[in-house]
Amino acid sequence: MVTRDKQAASASAGVILARLVVAVVAAIPAAATSSLLHSRPALAQSPPPSFPGGGGCGSPNTNCIPTLINGRWAALRRAADLGNSELACYDPANAVQSGGFLTLTLRKQAETCYEASRSDAVQQSYTSDMIMSYPFNFLYGTVEARIKFGRGWPALWLLGGDAAAQTGCQLSNLVSAENIFTCNWDRDGSDSAEIDIAEFYESDNNGAYNWAGHNMFSSGGHSCGQPMPSGSAISDFHVYSMTWKPGSVTFAVDGVPANCSHTGSAVPSHPMFLMINDTLSQSNNSVPPSFPQVTTIDYVKVTDSNNQVIFFDDFDATSQPTETATSLQPPSATPSSTATPAPATAPPATATSSWTPTLAPATPIPSATPTSKWKRRSTRTSTMAATFTASPADTATTSPSDTATASPAVTATTPPPVPSPTQIPASDLVVDVSVWVDGTNGVTTPIFNTAAPGELLLAFVASDGPTSTAQTTTVSGAGLTWTLVRRANSQLGTAEIWQATAASLVSGSINATQGTTGYDLSLTVVAIQGSTGVGASAAAGAGSGATTVNLVTTETGSLVFGVGNDWDNAIAHMLGANQVMQHQWVDTRVNDTFWVQTTSGPSGPAGSVVTLNDTAPTSDRWNFAAVEVTAAASP
Repeated sequence: MVTRDKQAASASAGVILARLVVAVVAAIPAAATSSLLHSRPALAQSPPPSFPGGGGCGSPNTNCIPTLINGRWAALRRAADLGNSELACYDPANAVQSGGFLTLTLRKQAETCYEASRSDAVQQSYTSDMIMSYPFNFLYGTVEARIKFGRGWPALWLLGGDAAAQTGCQLSNLVSAENIFTCNWDRDGSDSAEIDIAEFYESDNNGAYNWAGHNMFSSGGHSCGQPMPSGSAISDFHVYSMTWKPGSVTFAVDGVPANCSHTGSAVPSHPMFLMINDTLSQSNNSVPPSFPQVTTIDYVKVTDSNNQVIFFDDFDATSQPTETATSLQPPSATPSSTATPAPATAPPATATSSWTPTLAPATPIPSATPTSKWKRRSTRTSTMAATFTASPADTATTSPSDTATASPAVTATTPPPVPSPTQIPASDLVVDVSVWVDGTNGVTTPIFNTAAPGELLLAFVASDGPTSTAQTTTVSGAGLTWTLVRRANSQLGTAEIWQATAASLVSGSINATQGTTGYDLSLTVVAIQGSTGVGASAAAGAGSGATTVNLVTTETGSLVFGVGNDWDNAIAHMLGANQVMQHQWVDTRVNDTFWVQTTSGPSGPAGSVVTLNDTAPTSDRWNFAAVEVTAAASP
């Protein structure tokens, strides 16, 4: 995004085969340890290293002081990149945290701003903002962010910063987009390269916002990108991710891997920091047709190379107060590598500028839209638990057919509206762990840890299979007893749901093996707190038509999960309304697709008809199995 000369994105081969996604725990017991996979890093309790000044920012800095958000971000106050002929002033007033989201607003509004590379004021006709992680940066790992972008020139991206002293572009970017202090864009090193996880232009495809740029700039430009799997960047929320390893950077949108990657010595090998912004420039025709334009950020997460969460923000203002940096001005503009002592109530700050995860309350998995963000809480009028026995037959032993156990054929309907958090009573269904792995023959998930005793574990397996016999799979692992809930294999391949209950805390991995070996398969495992078990289940398959399964709930406030396989094509499946894709593998190696989806909120009263469906494709054969997860009764 600091780039001076953008190139058209081109595709090259590359596929992501495994990733760990750990959902957020709604409340973690005080006795739990930092080994939990998804705990929120503690808020910074002491001033970060120095905010530099100089040029139009003043010395000491008086005109370019950013605003700190949640101890993790600096909302910038300076001119946007003048080297890119950008037309906006960055103003923290355009970065607003509310309702569990952070919005960045691009406005047509005249403003005066400054920056450290020039001494005069800058008069601009537009305002917006950029947030950058500060003081956090990291070396290698996976970034995941759920964002609905506004029009213009929005981006989620990285620049290089030195972890020891906050030098490189991380320090200079606070006050300037130019090469000042020790920043020397676009060179590979601590002062550094650029990686664009997702970047969009108003001028692309006549404002369609359906091509996600994944560019890299390190001693030259490296273009890459992918078409959006569904919708556009401005029409809905999408999950953008990047996995950065030594000599390799790969990307995905909504779990669909980009058919391109960056490899070799040009891949950055020094710490980098995060940025999200929306701007505009006449030089690349990125001025949108109307204003204001709003970019809405749901959450941002970074896991390290060991799949441990090292940075997370879901912009929940109730637990993350915003503080301005006015009182945090240093006595001089010279960067310091010496840590500033923290108050006794907080861990000491470190000169490495990264946080050690500590236990703190967090919010559960985000929903599909800002108006329906929910806390996985629901009411129950009664309880129900069900036990199923594994069977090689096409369904669980409790059901003789490939149809729902508690429901005849029904007319498809969508789930009832999701209540707002203030309407949802106190009982919780919390998905605190979600891991997946894709592979061939047999697969094993990464090691994970549950957060509480008594959690329900569900394993969703989708597998390719032979044309001569029906495929089946078996799930085992973590010292648990696994039983089959539902199997759908009336078409080629199989889609299966397995369950286990963990009486105590679990630390381990889960395995899936095939009855007929040698085929590709995908395994997703979730651990759920606050559940009494599974209720209704359903399965279906067809030679063509849109994937659809109806399920009649047995209890109030349930969640419904589904797993499917498409034997005919490697093509992303598009979800129906009020549903969330948990994982999808578009397997181009064997031309299959495997996926797991769920309702985006709790169901209504017992007896509600819940439909899990895909709107596309409609010409492929498919298997699909669904299960109701019931919630514990409210106290």
